[in-house]
Amino acid sequence: MGIQPPQDFQSNQMFTWVDNMPVPRVSKSMQKEQIQQLYHAAGGLPYRGIWNPTAQQYEIEDARFIGATNFEVMVMKDIEAACSSDGEKARERVMDRVLGKPKQAVESTSLTMSYADFLEESARRDAMEDPTLNNYIDLEPDLNPSYDDYEDNDLLNGI
Repeated sequence: MGIQPPQDFQSNQMFTWVDNMPVPRVSKSMQKEQIQQLYHAAGGLPYRGIWNPTAQQYEIEDARFIGATNFEVMVMKDIEAACSSDGEKARERVMDRVLGKPKQAVESTSLTMSYADFLEESARRDAMEDPTLNNYIDLEPDLNPSYDDYEDNDLLNGI
């Protein structure tokens, strides 16, 4: 009997079936849904084993995998790796797939003050922490500056 494509699978010319096996074809770019369909189709195929280049054939390395699909073998191998003593990443991957990734807290800060207000508030806090810093700069802008305000400025007087 051979392997038949799933009834609801639409290949959209991604591959053709030759001797009851999917053979990839060159085609236009695939959409996400098409890639997912391809993975489901390939994952549902019977597991053939690991390629043995010496024997030039696939060999099933464990009798438990006879008759299993590619997906079933992948899950069994993932679970076994997660159960090993050095399988921390595999355990995390399995748990994330089974239970979903844990939600992570994200801290968000919203600023509603101007830069001048921020500097003034920062100086005020510094002065509270260290009373010797209580002389902070007044950042109020001078909206009507005059040249007379700068008479003592050596740079403006050319010195």
